[in-house]
Amino acid sequence: MIESSQNPQIKHIIHLQKSAKFRKQTECFIAEGWKMVSEAIKAGLVRKLYTAREEAVTLKGKFPENAAAAEVVSDKVFSLISDTQTPQGILATVNMPGYHFPEIHKKENCFLLCIEGINDPGNMGTMIRTAEGAGVDGMILSKETVDIFNPKAVRASMGSVFRVPFFISEDFISDMTALKEKGFQLYAAHLQGKQLFYEQKYQGKTGLLIGNEANGLTGRVSELADVQIKVPMEGETESLNAAVCAGILMYEIYRYKNGGINETKGVHRRT
Repeated sequence: MIESSQNPQIKHIIHLQKSAKFRKQTECFIAEGWKMVSEAIKAGLVRKLYTAREEAVTLKGKFPENAAAAEVVSDKVFSLISDTQTPQGILATVNMPGYHFPEIHKKENCFLLCIEGINDPGNMGTMIRTAEGAGVDGMILSKETVDIFNPKAVRASMGSVFRVPFFISEDFISDMTALKEKGFQLYAAHLQGKQLFYEQKYQGKTGLLIGNEANGLTGRVSELADVQIKVPMEGETESLNAAVCAGILMYEIYRYKNGGINETKGVHRRT
């Protein structure tokens, strides 16, 4: 049992929890809690399991094939390596899944979520989870976007991070241009959009562009969009949370691509 916070394995875990650069260098991240560890095991990506002393017996009942490889950690030390306020007593170091750009857009009627500069890991994780639910085929993330393997993003994804293909773009403008050349119609969520989201026909290859929480999409990316769309707002609210907005738009595209009728009759909107 590990009882010292100076143990090299413990230092390694803490570094992974705190540093996106270190996660990228080691191609490793942390999955914490029973749900996320279960998903990591199902995906076949677990490097090593760690469990608090009082959870060790439960571990053997849940993951018999992995229990022998689990490292037991004192409860005090586990509280140091946990990134949650109420630790469940189990975490794992996990290999990063990885995808190449051509894999992301190869489907014939492909639907991609393209994210530029999202900062909040909770929003990031929620978008990944919603993307899976809405049938998104893959995600393209600008390099300025928060690390998809940030501990909070991983937890918020509820396992979808292991299943939704993604690509970290080093040149977002170039990759969006490449999508257009391959026949994608790009729709940008934009406060100044002239078109309402439910009045569009989302046919063929579709890319949904979502920008930074505070500043939205950059001008160059907005100009690449074929259509700038908006969600109508009532009251004095100026905008929606980025993940909420993305969710509304993803499900509208899902509805249309799955035979939904683009019917706006009777819908009240402010002009």
